[in-house]
Amino acid sequence: MTLTLDVTNAAARFRTLAGLGDNGIRYAAGRNQPGKCTRWTWLALSEDGQGFQNSTPLPSAVAAWNNAPAEHRHPLTEKPFAGAVLVFGPTSGPRWAGDVNYPYGDVTVLDGSGYESGDWQDWGQSATDAAGVGVIASVTAGTRYVQTGKRPVLGWLSSYGGAVLQSGSGTRPADTSTLIPATVHEEDDDMFMIQHDSKGRGTLLIYGGGKTRSLNSEQVSIISGLKRADGSPQVPLYGLTSQGAAGARRFDVIRASFK
Repeated sequence: MTLTLDVTNAAARFRTLAGLGDNGIRYAAGRNQPGKCTRWTWLALSEDGQGFQNSTPLPSAVAAWNNAPAEHRHPLTEKPFAGAVLVFGPTSGPRWAGDVNYPYGDVTVLDGSGYESGDWQDWGQSATDAAGVGVIASVTAGTRYVQTGKRPVLGWLSSYGGAVLQSGSGTRPADTSTLIPATVHEEDDDMFMIQHDSKGRGTLLIYGGGKTRSLNSEQVSIISGLKRADGSPQVPLYGLTSQGAAGARRFDVIRASFK
């Protein structure tokens, strides 16, 4: 029997989810394990936020797309329902020296807004790492496209991990089987930020694999050349405040790419 999920409230649940990472850490509401878009989508699509018994593996966003039946892979010309999954694909190759995450893609959960314009870039969605490392936020698809370093949009899914997604009328049958979160893994991807000191001077950093490090000249060049979806120059998208031992520090986050 194919599992069917009512995902009407999945995008809202996504934003308040206190999810369990594959590292065993329970994250606070509105936070995510950095780089784990596939896992957090899996959690948010279930009614209890604990995930569901997926029948196909979810090692990456691209795998979620490839493993979905053809009838559940939809082009951007079709209007999605609230709770559908938007999928961004791989880039054609490494985006900088040492980039190993370019093949994995990105997934978000659509919230049903932004359809009036007829432009997919206006579609609203809930996404991991959208307002900084490990911070969930609502963004438009156009913003997400820029945040991910212009990963191509493959389309949207009405099936995820083998479960059929429905909005409004879907029901979830009783599930007495054991969850298998071990099937929901993916590679961490990198993001960039500018850290400002008390005098307003900025230092470019790269975050990935659980640590922050300085950028090399090639990566700085890539960031400098990033463009918005409309072709205009990229600028820091968010101003965040982190209270540390040395006092408040402002972080401007430039999302170049992540899954």
